[in-house]
Amino acid sequence: MFNSLASFRRTVLLLVALFSCTSSATEKTLQLLARYDTAQPALQLAEPIPSEFRNKVIKVAVAGQPQPPLFMDTDTRRFEGLSADYLSLIQSMLDTTIELYYYPDHSAAQKAVISGEMQMLAINVVLPTSPPQQLISSAPWMLDYSVVGFKAEHAISLSPSQGQRIAWSGAPQRREYLESNYHGDQLVRFPGYYDAVASVVFNQTGQVWGNAATLNHLNRYLFANALKIAPDAHSIPMNVSFGISPHFPLLAKAVDKALQQIPLSIRMQIAKRWQLDVHHVLQRNPLALTLEEEQWLKDHSRISTLLPTKLAPLSSRTAKMPFLGMSVDVLELIANLTGLNFSNHALGAASPSSDKYNSPRLFPMDILDREDEAHPQLTTRPWLVSHWVIIRNQKPRNIVGRDSFPFGSVLMLSNQTMKEWMLQHYPHLSLANSDDPIDALRQLQEHKIDAVVLPKIFADYLLRNHFGDALHVESTLGADPARFVMRVEPGNEMLVSILNKALLAIPPETLFKLLAQWRQAETPFISASWQNYKQAILMIVSVSSGLIVLILLWNRHLRKVIQQRIQAENALKNQLNFTHTLFNESPVAMYIRDKNTRLVDCNKAYLRYMNFQREEVIGKRLSDVFTGNNASIQSIEEGYQQTLRDGEAVMRDIHMVFDQQPLQLYNWTLPFRDRLGDVAGVIGGWLDVTERNALLQELQLAKDAADKANRSKSEFLASMSHEIRTPLHAIIGLLELETRSQPTDSLSENIRVAYSSAHALLSLIGDVLDLSKIESGMYQPTPETVYLPDVIEQAVALFRNKAESKGIDLRVEMDIAAYWVKTDPLMINQILSNLLSNAIKFTEEGTVTVVLMQGIAQEEEGSEFVIEVSDNGCGMTEDQQHAIFEPFVQVGERHQQQLGTGLGLSICRNLAHLLDGELIVESAPGEGAVFSFYFRAPQGEPRDQTQPHLSHPVFSDKLSVLVIDDHAPNRLLLGKQLELSGHQVVVSESAAEALALWQQAPLRFDLIITDCNMPTMNGFQFAEALRQYEQLHHLPPIMLYGLTASAEQHIMQRCLQAGMNDCLFKPLNLDRLLAQIEHCTRRGATDSKPSPAAEEFIQDDDGAESAIVNLPPLLTQLAERDVESCLALIASIRTSHETLLAELQQTQEASALSQLGHKLKGGAAILNAHALVKLGRQLEVHREEAYDAQTLIAKITVEIDRVNQTLLEFSELRLKNHHFS
Repeated sequence: MFNSLASFRRTVLLLVALFSCTSSATEKTLQLLARYDTAQPALQLAEPIPSEFRNKVIKVAVAGQPQPPLFMDTDTRRFEGLSADYLSLIQSMLDTTIELYYYPDHSAAQKAVISGEMQMLAINVVLPTSPPQQLISSAPWMLDYSVVGFKAEHAISLSPSQGQRIAWSGAPQRREYLESNYHGDQLVRFPGYYDAVASVVFNQTGQVWGNAATLNHLNRYLFANALKIAPDAHSIPMNVSFGISPHFPLLAKAVDKALQQIPLSIRMQIAKRWQLDVHHVLQRNPLALTLEEEQWLKDHSRISTLLPTKLAPLSSRTAKMPFLGMSVDVLELIANLTGLNFSNHALGAASPSSDKYNSPRLFPMDILDREDEAHPQLTTRPWLVSHWVIIRNQKPRNIVGRDSFPFGSVLMLSNQTMKEWMLQHYPHLSLANSDDPIDALRQLQEHKIDAVVLPKIFADYLLRNHFGDALHVESTLGADPARFVMRVEPGNEMLVSILNKALLAIPPETLFKLLAQWRQAETPFISASWQNYKQAILMIVSVSSGLIVLILLWNRHLRKVIQQRIQAENALKNQLNFTHTLFNESPVAMYIRDKNTRLVDCNKAYLRYMNFQREEVIGKRLSDVFTGNNASIQSIEEGYQQTLRDGEAVMRDIHMVFDQQPLQLYNWTLPFRDRLGDVAGVIGGWLDVTERNALLQELQLAKDAADKANRSKSEFLASMSHEIRTPLHAIIGLLELETRSQPTDSLSENIRVAYSSAHALLSLIGDVLDLSKIESGMYQPTPETVYLPDVIEQAVALFRNKAESKGIDLRVEMDIAAYWVKTDPLMINQILSNLLSNAIKFTEEGTVTVVLMQGIAQEEEGSEFVIEVSDNGCGMTEDQQHAIFEPFVQVGERHQQQLGTGLGLSICRNLAHLLDGELIVESAPGEGAVFSFYFRAPQGEPRDQTQPHLSHPVFSDKLSVLVIDDHAPNRLLLGKQLELSGHQVVVSESAAEALALWQQAPLRFDLIITDCNMPTMNGFQFAEALRQYEQLHHLPPIMLYGLTASAEQHIMQRCLQAGMNDCLFKPLNLDRLLAQIEHCTRRGATDSKPSPAAEEFIQDDDGAESAIVNLPPLLTQLAERDVESCLALIASIRTSHETLLAELQQTQEASALSQLGHKLKGGAAILNAHALVKLGRQLEVHREEAYDAQTLIAKITVEIDRVNQTLLEFSELRLKNHHFS
């Protein structure tokens, strides 16, 4: 708009003066013909037009030949085209009249405008390289750029090539640009654009240069896309504007203002009417490319596209024909938008020569797949979507109903996503991929397959053009359609971004028109032509040529036959010599015999063994050579007959005597066959394995001796374990009596250390001397919360007397922050004790120091500790330091000074590994040794450090307890245990009797302890009946415990389900029993949660030691307090055993035997009679190979006699001690 009304008036006055000066020098006038839709409302300027400006005339010059679509040649009397549409709009907006004058010559028209004879030039194109002109260029009303056109089948480089004939047309000023950029080529100017394009189509020139809009229009509408249009090497802008005379600058401003007022929608409609793309309307960079993308386009203007040749109508090609299809058209649209030059190549053919230009490769026909979805940066947005359909014969086979899918073979276009969908929904199909839809449909037509799955775009085109009504589309398939995208190789993600912007810039209606055009297109390959029969003709020519060549070569072949035969004979002789050498010179005895077992041939080794000459054995059987009744000879000849009869190899060991020397031979015979496949004889031989067998026999004897020694060692260790444990139990018992008889404060420190050491020694003996645990790796740490300084002090206290006796100063140093830790104190005690023992043993004088230090604490793994034991002994070399940790190894002066087994340090290192620690040594000869034990232990909860009093727990209230057990020893023992604690006990031998007794006075008892497994009514049934009675009579629940020897999870759960409050497991020592009763009574009768003791189940004693009986501490404790009760209990147990044996002898029923087995197991458990417990369990569950009840009862009888004998000896000893005291 003008800045003010005064300026606008000055412009109008100048225009009026100008319009009055017209010239008669023009040759011809034209009528303005605008194709702009007049139904649209007239465009108005933002400011009103004064009355003086209306109805004036603007003279416009039209120069040169028609230039579609800017200047059409439809009517020589009218001026129409893109320029005419914009002139019509300006005429309407300025409310003036446009007069057109045609000048055949560009120069004359420009001179008329420059002189002022004409006011405007209709088409004005100024090249960037042109010199400044005198005309005033208006704002461009169409954007354009330079391109070149060439024959589509010619692969012409975009760079200028020497010697090319380049056609061009238009203003003469363009020659300067062409000469400067195509200086090596021959430039041919044509008067009109049509003639320039035609010269290339008819091979008169190689290329045509011009603006994109004109060349694309002529190529598309007049020459049927005979040319390939691509940007030239420089791609300069050739924007089109109006040229305005320099005498009328205000007119130029008015025209610019008018052009600026034209809406973009009107510009788009005009461009669309003349089939121009959006990039001819929008300003520079219509795709909104980034600087990086524009630079990428400059560096990679050439793209190699790989197109399939058999996917019409999207992409197809025959020999010497260009690619055709919708994909090619889409690529051309992208090329027009981006300036890219696509070089099409066949997919699957030899790789295009992209290395020459370093051009990226593009796959425009890729169907979106799962792999593509995983790499979205390598694929563009879909440019075509087509649903999957199934195609079948008009009369399909293997069909059950119309809506069912074929049960057979199906071919489909390669796509992993669709293939997975098909296999998921129709797993019965035989599915295969095909890249040739036409071939797949032909197989379907010939009933070789049952169905074909393709995108609908292919189905519509191929069925209409090739198969007619023979095939039909049955239905659509799949949840997702086929989405056609363009895929690039890794590293070309920038190209994907550019292509996506170009695809978005293509109007959807353009793609719809292309799709409709190609869906309805006729196939270009229907008519019979060379292309259709090329393969067949080439095949015939090839076969004929091959036959002729074969005939010509036949004579030459015949001449070579004799030479080849001679060569074959020589090779055969060489092979025979090789075979003879291999057979005759082999150190293994080998021979060949015929069907009658007569010797045909043999080697030298055979003759050496036989000690015969060749003539003495050839043609003879083995029995003919070795006379007499020899069993080995008969065995060998039987092997010959078996091989001849069965036709299979026979291998066997035989004993032969050669030269009075017995040999053990490994004999083998193999059948050999004639040309008909019949067995013609045998090939045999033998290997002398006498020495090998002797070695094996010696090895077996050595193994047996080692096994015997190993068993003896195990028996010795088991015996020693039992013999050592027996006095230890006595020591522990005496120490326990001593600790219980004195108050805690007055208890001697020696007794405490001795009591603790005795328990530790008992545990260590059970682990160390048990050979099976040590050698099988079953010895595992048992962490518990301990006061670490006490563990160290207790171990050191054991060696203070020994150290003082040798004059050695035994020191202890501790520097730790965490005193309470979770670890296995026995393992640490054993490691430290062993290290201290060695340190004192190998130190004559000086100091032995024990240091406990703590490292950096870590919350997850706990703190790191190190225990160091250093001495001033003889020291060790570096080799000795590695050797001392091996079992049974003693080294250097230590071996000379002291005697020992050499097991201690090996056991210490193994224990250190079990604690996830490490034991190392640092030493030097004469400087002593430092053993360091590193281990990690989590922090534990602190607890009272005072020594626990070992007397019985004292209950504030005495309890009335009902004990139910059908086994008299168990019943008597449990009663005595409770009576010793001051409780009142009532015993019952059956659950029914106890239930009736309790029902008479339900509030009489505070606690009931019942055995779980009893005849008639077991403990579970008793508990259920008791709880039902309580609920029925609204009684408070009584505390009820189950007692069983089966410490298994399901037994515990069954006890709780039956209504018991807790479950006790046999055997129980006195302290544990009383402590558990007190724990449970504190919780109350209504709490049914099991106690911690009940949750600690005993392990299966299959791996326990086979000792007869290891009397439990409770029996010893009972004997210390009440000898008469103890002897009565033992007598009751022996009587029960005799009764049980009598019942076993009389019972045959399996269920009754199982009950007796459970009863036996429970009684044996309280005695720690492990072997008897195991036999009772076997009898209960019938778990024994080739189960025989009588055999098992016999084993039980023997074991009960041994247990009774042990109990008798124990009772006699206790009675003697009692009388003595």
